[in-house]
Amino acid sequence: MIIAVPMILVQVIGIYIFYDRHWSNIFTSTSNMVAKEIKMLIDMESKYSLKDAVREARIIGIKMERISFKDAKKERVKTHKHLAEFVRILERQTRRKSSAILINDDTDIQILIQMDDGYLKLKRSVKPLLNPTTYVFAVWMISLTCILLAVAIIFSRNQIRSILELASAIFSLNRTDAQHYKPSGALEIRRAGLAFIRMKERIERYIAKRTQMLAMISHDLKTPLTRLKLQLEIMNPSEERNNMQHDVMSMQQMISSYLDFARGEGGEELQKVCALDWLQSNIMTHNYGNLSIAFAQKIENPEIMIKPIAFKRAIENIITNAAKYATSLIVAIRIEDEQIIINLDDNGIGISDDEKVKVFQPFYRSDAARHIDSQGSVGLGLSITREIILGHNGDISLHDSVLGGLGVKIVLPSI
Repeated sequence: MIIAVPMILVQVIGIYIFYDRHWSNIFTSTSNMVAKEIKMLIDMESKYSLKDAVREARIIGIKMERISFKDAKKERVKTHKHLAEFVRILERQTRRKSSAILINDDTDIQILIQMDDGYLKLKRSVKPLLNPTTYVFAVWMISLTCILLAVAIIFSRNQIRSILELASAIFSLNRTDAQHYKPSGALEIRRAGLAFIRMKERIERYIAKRTQMLAMISHDLKTPLTRLKLQLEIMNPSEERNNMQHDVMSMQQMISSYLDFARGEGGEELQKVCALDWLQSNIMTHNYGNLSIAFAQKIENPEIMIKPIAFKRAIENIITNAAKYATSLIVAIRIEDEQIIINLDDNGIGISDDEKVKVFQPFYRSDAARHIDSQGSVGLGLSITREIILGHNGDISLHDSVLGGLGVKIVLPSI
């Protein structure tokens, strides 16, 4: 629009000025000249004779003859729309009623001028009055504008393509489907691309250092935990021994959660699966205690691209959380606006609207899950689930369930 609108506006103004000012002035000047020639012939015919007027008209390229009122009725007298202004000028110059029509394939003009005893019939070339080169001029201007506009758009699209490639690289940052980005386009776009590459490298180094650090911490902590477990195994059964075993299991759970949250699931490849078939084979085969899982009656089975291990872990986190507080869970799948929506609704106690956003924050635990024990959490379950869903280019949100508990909505892009 920045290129097209000014260019089109300039051409429209140019053509309008040419026709309304320049060509109008030329047409008026030419019409006055032709009208004066005809007035001269009329005056000559009145003062001298028709023969002298015809001879003079022949010299200036006009065929002239007198016809009667009866013969004039047989002539075409409808004035051409492009000659209406010329006829008005002619009538003003001669002070006689006139008409003009195009003849001979629009190359000649026939003019009838009413006299006292008949009509003067004149024929001459119409070229001075209707110049066809004006249309050629307009066509050339429009054609040249279209060519220049096409060239400008091609160059602009090349620059826009570079911006879109940069945006695509930013959106796919830290995803398995990320493509290699090479800066291109104008100097400013290439500088922005190089800045993005450096930023990406810094982020990747930071993530690698964090993962490595947590892996080292996990490794260092597992050794003393293993020794503690061995010591507890050889101890005599007692309440103190059971409490210590309970604490050791909680520490193992926390360490595993920290490491999984930092490591993510970046190494797994995407696979195409049928959503309903995959959920049935990976959910119904597990035992979630007293939780009863059912699929909605109206359910679809679209194909989706997922990382099976990571996606299974995300679904298991949701279902395990529901099993702590609910006895029934309904799974529904539908396609809406080229997106695949998976709803998991339970009949548990639910959570408040304020906590529906906060529970996705790392280490945040709602009031219903504050206890850090073998059945509790360290506040990373939904955070890990959200990271997994975002890694699938999707989104996850919480809402009030149709069963009165908590509902989880997962949105994934369709294939």
